[in-house]
Amino acid sequence: VRAVLGPGVRVAVDQEGGKVARLNETNGHERGISAREFGRLDRSAQEQEAGRQAEQLIRAGIDWNLSPCVDLEVAGSGSLIERAERALTTDPRRTEPAEVWVDMHGAAGVVCCLKHFPGHGSAAGDSHEKLLDITEVHREEELWPFRKLLARPGAQENLAVMTAHLLHRGVDPDWPVSLSKKWTRMIRGDMGFDGVIVTDALDMGAIAKQYEPLEAVIAAASAGADLVMLANNMPGRSAEVDPVEAAEVIARAVSSGEIEGGPARVWASQERLDRLVRRWDVAR
Repeated sequence: VRAVLGPGVRVAVDQEGGKVARLNETNGHERGISAREFGRLDRSAQEQEAGRQAEQLIRAGIDWNLSPCVDLEVAGSGSLIERAERALTTDPRRTEPAEVWVDMHGAAGVVCCLKHFPGHGSAAGDSHEKLLDITEVHREEELWPFRKLLARPGAQENLAVMTAHLLHRGVDPDWPVSLSKKWTRMIRGDMGFDGVIVTDALDMGAIAKQYEPLEAVIAAASAGADLVMLANNMPGRSAEVDPVEAAEVIARAVSSGEIEGGPARVWASQERLDRLVRRWDVAR
């Protein structure tokens, strides 16, 4: 990748362990245990497991792990989080497993990303397939892990947060979280986090079945996302977006005023990204 795109390119991966592990036995790597199993280990064992995964990423040339999930496991919710054992805990007050995961990755020079804000654990169904309405099921305590972890010293230099494709009509009746200014204001204002906000992949069915691809890109940027994720890897989907075209559309939208804030808005996102890049470079 760096041979083609240059030495400054940054590489990210979903390496949660368990069922969500892009590095696994099929490509000569160690899958690692699921988040549920990780959360049940004692601290020493957690440090060893997280350290192994972080070192594996470094050896593979990967800078950024799009984990951990700090969604809560809600028993009987029918959520993908519960079914795939992707939650570290059922207790909103217990953030120690996530802290260990983040700290061990950081020590190795790998940045982490908390997901899926504001909490996917109570959402029945799969946002890869459709937009999920969490208005009646989402609980305030699902926000607690995000509040605590994003308030840790150095969080904005060392962490990103990923917004989910979920609709909560009590907060924003019009837009899913990943495309919502109201939810971004909660992260920036209420939680005081001035680090990187990245959307979940916009080719997931929750977004791709509701919006035209470039419409979603503009909406995410307008909502305040610093990075718009274009995974372009959903099987059977034709909603792929050329990253160059997406960048050009964003630039035109900034120039026209469709995205508020003008060039200063873009530079603010660039500064947040630069802080993460400096963190990578210092750690290594």
